[in-house]
Amino acid sequence: MSFLEKHLEDLSKRIEQVSEENQNLRQQLTQLQTKYRVAQDNRDYVRENYQEKVKKLKLETLLITVLREKLYSEEMDIKQLQDGLAAIVRGNDILKCEVKNALDALSYATPKLKYLELQVSRQC
Repeated sequence: MSFLEKHLEDLSKRIEQVSEENQNLRQQLTQLQTKYRVAQDNRDYVRENYQEKVKKLKLETLLITVLREKLYSEEMDIKQLQDGLAAIVRGNDILKCEVKNALDALSYATPKLKYLELQVSRQC
């Protein structure tokens, strides 16, 4: 075998090796592309999930704020009702005292009235 034949054979083997390496690299590229697409899908899913969670948290925060304001408003209403009730109770106590004083005055006036009636009936 001549030098050129040997060289041609070596080059042919080298071309075959490079072709196999090229084929292997293409397979690896295909696998990497598949993994990359899966990773992108996973990333997109995580982003969507994250965005949904953020929206949910914002809504919950808004709801908590509204509920706190409503609770504060109701607490103020209760305080006003308690103040009103206290005023009514004080007014009721004052009326009870006035009624008692009126009954006391009436109980004092009743015997006096009977005495005066007797006096008038004796004079007649």
